[in-house]
Amino acid sequence: MPFETLEWEIKGNVAVLALNRPEKLNSFTLRMFAEIQEALQTAEANESVRAMVIKGNGKAFSAGGDMELLQYLQNLEAGPPLEQALAQLLALGKQFNNLEVPTIVAVRGYCLGVGLSLALLGDIRLASENAVFGAEFVAMGIIPDLGLLYTLPRLVGPARARELILTCRRIKAPEAERIGMVNAIVPDKQLEEKALQMAARIGAFPSLAVRKTRKGLNQSVTGLFEEILQYEIKTQAFCLKTEDHKEAVEAFLARRKPEFKGR
Repeated sequence: MPFETLEWEIKGNVAVLALNRPEKLNSFTLRMFAEIQEALQTAEANESVRAMVIKGNGKAFSAGGDMELLQYLQNLEAGPPLEQALAQLLALGKQFNNLEVPTIVAVRGYCLGVGLSLALLGDIRLASENAVFGAEFVAMGIIPDLGLLYTLPRLVGPARARELILTCRRIKAPEAERIGMVNAIVPDKQLEEKALQMAARIGAFPSLAVRKTRKGLNQSVTGLFEEILQYEIKTQAFCLKTEDHKEAVEAFLARRKPEFKGR
């Protein structure tokens, strides 16, 4: 699949999406937004994809929005034209939130602005020792977007999120791990390897159960307890009738490795 701003490949049952504008520190352009949306659609439609790794090529994950993108938006007519353009770009956030494929985000170097917003949409974040995070929106006279006003407070708590967003303070990997922004810090040379290993571990499990679980976890953030219970009842009834569940039970009883087929 040819992309201009991304690299995309499938390794076994793991998709790897790499932001690929290293000379611009993987800053976001209109085309990058569109290509990420296309890549997510491809991952969702491919039943062999059971997990996905998102990373940035070069020495940064992403330094945020490209100045040409900001100037383009600034020059649009106020009102519906500008709001429609933003809605089209930021639909990526809703698409990502509805994605049933689990994602591991591997962060090296700068992870700023909309780059941070993208990283926080993932399920698990691994950071190299040199990772630097910053929600530097208000310093540019704009507000956080791509869901960061939703995701960051839920990861680090409302008070910490307010501080980071309003002061635009950059933090390094150890602090990001301490406050819950990232799951773990790994040596820089092992970053992609660790992310792929984690994705492969998830990908070895029954794909239907994994996808349904990811969907339920997303709903649990905003849904009522009773609503989540109803989701569990209906989805568990579905999973109990799958071939993979039957195989898991039979393999356990026979003390052999299960062979899952995604059915």
